[in-house]
Amino acid sequence: MQADVLQAIGSFISVRSDTFRIRSYGQSLDPISGQVVAKVWYEAIVQRVPEPVDPTSGTAPEDPDFWTALKPSGEPQPFGRRFTVLSIRQLSEDDV
Repeated sequence: MQADVLQAIGSFISVRSDTFRIRSYGQSLDPISGQVVAKVWYEAIVQRVPEPVDPTSGTAPEDPDFWTALKPSGEPQPFGRRFTVLSIRQLSEDDV
């Protein structure tokens, strides 16, 4: 039954917790010759957690937790879900 399955896995699941692997690349160019001076690759593991981003939590506009979305009534509203960076690592060119 469905209840038996949920009872067995209930402590391991959570609502809207998704994990993402984000890879990025950057390079630096010599302004005179236009040749590539340096290259870098990074990988971040980011998890979306169920906790909403909420501007009414007493944060200031310069705080990364602040969000200015407003309801039609003009009140601040929770927006989306919070992201947590689990790990960041620099990759070599062979890892890509």
